[in-house]
Amino acid sequence: MSKDSQNPLHLNSLHSQMIYSTTLTIFSMVFGVLAGHLNLKETKDMLHDCGSQSGVEWGSCDVESITVTNPNLTCGFFEIPLDYHNSSAGNGRIFVVKMNATLERRGTLFTNPGGPGGSGIDWVDSTGEELLNFTGGHYDIVSWDPRGVGPASIPGEVYCFDNMTDYEAFWNGTIELTGIEMTGNFTNQTDLDNLFSQASIMDQKYRELGQRCLQHQNGTYLKYIGTAATARDMAALADALDGPGSPRVGHFIIDGVVNTPALAVREPYTYWGTEIGTSDTVFDGFATGCALSGPQECNLTSAGQSGTDVVDYIQSVLIDFANQILAINISQVAEESNHSLSPGFLTKAVERRR
Repeated sequence: MSKDSQNPLHLNSLHSQMIYSTTLTIFSMVFGVLAGHLNLKETKDMLHDCGSQSGVEWGSCDVESITVTNPNLTCGFFEIPLDYHNSSAGNGRIFVVKMNATLERRGTLFTNPGGPGGSGIDWVDSTGEELLNFTGGHYDIVSWDPRGVGPASIPGEVYCFDNMTDYEAFWNGTIELTGIEMTGNFTNQTDLDNLFSQASIMDQKYRELGQRCLQHQNGTYLKYIGTAATARDMAALADALDGPGSPRVGHFIIDGVVNTPALAVREPYTYWGTEIGTSDTVFDGFATGCALSGPQECNLTSAGQSGTDVVDYIQSVLIDFANQILAINISQVAEESNHSLSPGFLTKAVERRR
């Protein structure tokens, strides 16, 4: 199984090591290229021209140094335009993995581990069974190695150094190698002075790193790698697997929710301590929105109920479910659901089938 995204020589690994403020500086030239608007008709025309509407031919996952351990997975390649604005740039491909629904199929659940640099193939290989359980077995679980990730997708991995010697020489004498000495949670002035003294050095080194990556062997592909291109690849994949014009969203899961205004205007170290409280506020807001929408739009509420009523209902259902689980044999639930259910994973889908 490919683990190159964890290699310090690899661009995605280097990206994850960068401090927040300088990351935006370096990668704006990479991610900004494809950030322009592209309407749906242009996208469909581009996909038709490059032939990617033909879909995915599913087969073995053991290709090009990638090893998958789950025998229930199939893989294939999906052709993409390198540049959705310019067909003359040529085509690439993404390596796609799928775990089939085990019950009546309702559609596809697309999942991506993020990172950046995480392998969707590795992700589904290790968590596919759990994802299938969480969604009730009604959805194909599909992921992929995005552009810049793994040895099979094109554009593939972009390296900025040939070996560890070059890497260490480039970062010699900087906090990239030595780390940050912290004795007082950044309340100690000596700690602050030492950190700030590195700021201009690191800013310059990250700028040099960006140029070094661009000039390396696969650096010409960097302008085709980024969030906008990955989102369009997923939309194209949805068209290919579920049909052009198919509904984009049935159910969705929001992961890693943050306070967006705070993220935009405050230094990161100032708001992490408030995330737990913010999560409660967001949940209360969801409950209030559910109540205001009424039972026609949110089946967790009844006519005339408030947000507090919705919270109380959700808590009562979860407590009742937990009590039921304690009173039965967990292995029996797993057997009846036709899925392996590890102790500690109690899913609403299993409860519905009981």
